[in-house]
Order: sequence, then C-alpha cells, then structure tokens
Amino acid sequence: MSVTKTFDQLLVEFEKLEADELVMFSGSITMPDKTFELFYKPLLVVAIDKKAKIRVGCATGCDYKIQMHCCLVNYFNVEVYVPSEAHSVAYLSEKFTKITVDGGFKKRDRAMQSGCKHFVGFFSQYAGAASGTAANAISIAAKQGKFGTECTALDGYAIVDFLRSLSFKFDEKLCTQVQEAENKTL
Repeated sequence: MSVTKTFDQLLVEFEKLEADELVMFSGSITMPDKTFELFYKPLLVVAIDKKAKIRVGCATGCDYKIQMHCCLVNYFNVEVYVPSEAHSVAYLSEKFTKITVDGGFKKRDRAMQSGCKHFVGFFSQYAGAASGTAANAISIAAKQGKFGTECTALDGYAIVDFLRSLSFKFDEKLCTQVQEAENKTL
C-alpha cells in the first residue's frame, strides 16, 4: 500500500473522530520538515479540529514537531509520554499532560499504545530508521485485528527486534542519504 493511499484513508477516518478520541503520532527523530508538512501536519490539523486527544512521545524530530504545532495553535489536549530513563526530553508545554513511564523507550511506546485505535506513522524506506514507529504500527494494527483474530496480542517490538537481527548494521550516513533522497521525491 502506498503512503498516499494510506494518507488518504487516514484523512477520511479522521473526519469521523470524536472529541477526546485518542490519536497516537509516531515518527523518526530525524524526520525532514517536508515529511511533517505533507503527511503529519494535515492529519494533526484534522485531529485538532475534531478535538481529539493527541498522544505523542518526547523525542526530537516527530514528537517535537507535533508538540510545537500544538503549542503554536494553542491546543493542549495532548499527552506527552516520557520514559524515566530518557536523558534528553522534548516537553514543550506545562499545559500538556505529562505521563512518565518507568523504564526506557520500549516501555514508553507500549504504554502509549494502550487504548489507541488511531495511529499516524510514516517512516523511511531505510530499515534502521523509525523502527520504534514500525513497532507501534504493528502493535496497534494487531490490536485492531488487521492480522487476524489470533494475532491481536502481537508485540511490535519483538517483531522489529527479530527483523533487526536479520538486518545489516545500521549506518547513519546511509540513513541520511536515503532520507535526503526521499525528501527530494516527496
């Protein structure tokens, strides 16, 4: 399925959001501005218009951009999930609800997934980038029954960790090159 088709489906789905319905946003810490503007921001605007509860993490990149946009439009129905082991945290407004999760980013993401039916996450074609986003997408899709009723308890991180064990070593330079190329083709 293409990003455009998925994006169009999400726009239709988001028009049906109700006030305080949970929407989780997830993405790469190296997300280009163009990716945010084309894919995340339009969905965020609709979610805000519908008064949905925005659920986001505390990392740089996607999480920071989501929080910054919410601050700029004075929208504070936002939950920011912060792992206790995080060294650097993006938490841009005391008006947001800060939820501290004991542990690291995997535990934080698992807590963020709880109760979410709506998920926004687009990620690079480079396998090492945004693997947390992939884990979140897998877990929420499983809970929605998209892989069959026998797979509703799939752990996205377990799947991503298994796939990582079969992958080539993560190369930051290659990741940057792929993301720059993707940014040019968007």
